Amino acid sequence: MPRPDRDAHGVSTPALLRLSASAAVMNAVVPLALCLQVALAGKMAGSSVQAAFGLVVVTCGMGTTVFSFLVDGVVAKVGTAIGARRWDEARGRVRAALVAALLCGGTATAVLLILRAPLFVLFGADRAVTARARAYYAFRASAIPLQCVASSTNGCLGGYGRVHAATALGIARAAAEVVGVAAALASADDGSEADGRSDGRRERGAMVGMGVVYAACVATHALVGVTLVACLVPDGARSRLGIFGSVRGGAGRGDGEDGYLEVPDAPDDAPDGTPDGTPDGTPFLADLADFAADGASMLIRSVLLQGSFFAAMVCASRRLGASGLAAHHAVTQLWMCSAYL
Repeated sequence: MPRPDRDAHGVSTPALLRLSASAAVMNAVVPLALCLQVALAGKMAGSSVQAAFGLVVVTCGMGTTVFSFLVDGVVAKVGTAIGARRWDEARGRVRAALVAALLCGGTATAVLLILRAPLFVLFGADRAVTARARAYYAFRASAIPLQCVASSTNGCLGGYGRVHAATALGIARAAAEVVGVAAALASADDGSEADGRSDGRRERGAMVGMGVVYAACVATHALVGVTLVACLVPDGARSRLGIFGSVRGGAGRGDGEDGYLEVPDAPDDAPDGTPDGTPDGTPFLADLADFAADGASMLIRSVLLQGSFFAAMVCASRRLGASGLAAHHAVTQLWMCSAYL
């Protein structure tokens, strides 16, 4: 039996409520930011840009939203290991989450870029919407690996007990993205008025600007998120996990030189390692395989849910025209906001 941790402490109800509220804000800020961007696109650039934006967001959402286990599953796995003071296991879980994010995101990007032409045939949108969507599609699809990493770092920070840090980062990213989109739309509008053009270049320029803003915000989110995961100390720990140390586990317990946290002493009849007597360091590939197996059910659920949005969007694109597709996406985003709030 493991010895009780003298430093362990319960979580008060007010603290638990604050963490829950912070997590709710973190979940709600993304659909809220998207809702504002949809409104800005329609207000500042017209229904064709609004429709094209929605078309690409829902399509590429198949490559990000479906991997929701990168947040939910990571919080549970990392949080469980940290709560049990199994530091080697926690470090392996964090590494597995980041690698899984890159693998999932890279696969999704490759599939979406390869299927780009057939997808636009399937959409059957009018020429104006298709031209604007094509200008934005590559940016959104190519940024999926970084978005998956950003989502994974949110889960890791939640497992650390650093929910407020993840929420603050999400709010900052959402605010920057909304402001950047507004600036991109305004810049494209000013340029077209100066040149007197009306051949659709303004709208395509707006979509390119929105794509650059999105890619920059996602890359910054992922970079800052990984930095926080590497530098922040998990709740209840004495030092950082040292996730960028050697991939193999089992290095000197409690010496602090390799980035491991100090582990409470194990019972005399237990082998060296984690407090419950399990061996130091779970093999990395085993961590990754375990992570993938546990995330399979969540992946199936997410695919079915996001697939229903995608199917509805295809029907709207083929039957309702630019204005109808724009309205469909506006209503969908309003529903998403209400669902998360």
